Order: sequence, then structure tokens, then C-alpha cells
Amino acid sequence: NQYRLFWFLNAFPLLTLLALSILNRIEKASKAAEEKRLETKIADIGCICCLNKGWYNSAMQASEAQRIISMHHVAGRTQKWAHAKQLPLCEFHHQTPAPAGAPSDLFPLHGGSISAWEKINGTQEELLKQVYLLISEDRPWV
Repeated sequence: NQYRLFWFLNAFPLLTLLALSILNRIEKASKAAEEKRLETKIADIGCICCLNKGWYNSAMQASEAQRIISMHHVAGRTQKWAHAKQLPLCEFHHQTPAPAGAPSDLFPLHGGSISAWEKINGTQEELLKQVYLLISEDRPWV
């Protein structure tokens, strides 16, 4: 049996490569589907920072009900499980400067000091752990 498999692999290398390529695509597609499922659950939380500060008001709840959440990739966009490692943030906690009259500790992660942002809101890793607790899921990369 092993000899026949070895013979087949040597006799038909292009078919072997094609089969491996198909298996790789199937694996990537199922991983992508799992990341999308997790991303949807994460986005449903709303802004994790606003939630932690108790800053929700009716206008925020209405906008978040329309899924106006900015997903922040904690580990970039190309690393393994990158789309599962995201934080749900409002525009002002993610990349838009806060409007006039907003609390002084409301400023975006991008365009400011990341260490100052993390001092006020918690580290991105701490927030990511909290997000996964809130959606009752295991972190797939751990």
C-alpha cells in the first residue's frame, strides 16, 4: 500500500501538487469562515472602551445598532488569525479625533500615543481577552 502511494506521488507530481493546493484552499476557506464568524460576534459587543467606561448613551446605542463599529486589528492584517485578533472600537477610540467638549481621556489609538491610550483603556491584549470572555469563545490562536 505504501509502495503504491509512493509510486503515485512520483508518477504524477502535478496531480499531487494540485491535490495539495486544493486541500490548502479548503483549509484556508474554513479558517476564513471561522474568523468571519468571530469578527461578527466581536462587532456585536460595540465599543469595548465605551462599554468599560459606562459611556453609552442613546445616540451611541442607536449608531452601534447599525453596526457603526471600527474593528482594530491588534496584530496587523497578515499574521495568522489576524482577523480574529480584533477589538471593536468606536471611531473616537480607533482613529477619529474626539469632538470638542469630549472627555480628555477620549482620544484615538491611531494618531496618538499608543502607550497613553493603553494606560487609560487597558492594553490591547487585556481588552482582547475581555472581548473573548464577553462572546464566550476560546481564542483560537492560544
